[in-house]
Amino acid sequence: MVGFHALQGVEEVNRRRSTASLAILYLWSHWFDMADLNPIAKQIHNVSPDPVRLTLDDGTEAVFHISGAEFFQQEFQAEGTRMDDDADYRFVSSDDNETILVGRKGPEDSGWSMVGSILDSAPAESE
Repeated sequence: MVGFHALQGVEEVNRRRSTASLAILYLWSHWFDMADLNPIAKQIHNVSPDPVRLTLDDGTEAVFHISGAEFFQQEFQAEGTRMDDDADYRFVSSDDNETILVGRKGPEDSGWSMVGSILDSAPAESE
């Protein structure tokens, strides 16, 4: 019988943990609305680490491998590489979170340069 009571105790602890997790998720979802996230950033986040095809405001369309895509409340940031370029890329949300900005640092560059912003994103076939 002791084993049965111990099992009931474990079940009670697990039930309480599940209830607490649901409560935290409920509070978080009401404090922070996922609909407020930038739609391009959401797609990049959801597609990564698979390749993503990005269209930039300068007309560039290329396949990027994104890593470390994260949201901090509404702000987005990620790093990546481009299929046809050996530079590093950074992706960050603008101050108003309406645009995703792109920075580039080539192997010979001493700092980051602004490339532009993303107009469109779509999953890319693995290449």
